Amino acid sequence: MNKKEEGKLIVFEGVENSGKSTQIEYFAERLRKIGINFILTKEPRGEIREKLKYGNPTPDEELGLFLEDRESHFRELVMPSLKEGIWVLVDRCSPSTIAYQCYGRGFDLEYVKQRDRVARKDKDFDLVILLDMNPAESMKRAEKGDRFEKEKIDFHQRVRQGYLEQAKEDPKHWLVVDARMEPEELSEIIWKEIKNKFRV
Repeated sequence: MNKKEEGKLIVFEGVENSGKSTQIEYFAERLRKIGINFILTKEPRGEIREKLKYGNPTPDEELGLFLEDRESHFRELVMPSLKEGIWVLVDRCSPSTIAYQCYGRGFDLEYVKQRDRVARKDKDFDLVILLDMNPAESMKRAEKGDRFEKEKIDFHQRVRQGYLEQAKEDPKHWLVVDARMEPEELSEIIWKEIKNKFRV
């Protein structure tokens, strides 16, 4: 019996209000049309999400909550789905932790990377799609005013730099696109890259 081909793990990233959710939906619809089995998920989830977005955790507690959620997320949903050949599309994951907690909050990069790899069982991403946008522009779209959106603009600029540094370090697994483009045009660019990379 042939071993079932593992699904792809694709993460959508970007600063606040860069349009990740819209692009994930566009992408999901394209996968539906060609019959690829997938799931949509996000980090953080459930009660932890509420604590992180609207609670008052310390920076240490914040990091711990993100990693706690990631460990259970990968153990309970991500890894089992991939093993079944299901594509997993994630709205934020490890790159956000590096960008927000290391570049934004100032945590040691190697320390966080090590803890993150443990949380996600050493599983690498097949592709990280970064919707890049200057926070000075993206924050004009802010509506909810959660704890992260209320951070000062220099925090968001550091977060953006954190994303760009990660992309520079691993261009093979990162796709950086200009989030200022019209959503439909952006979706076409992302889909073209996916088709070329994964032969779908």
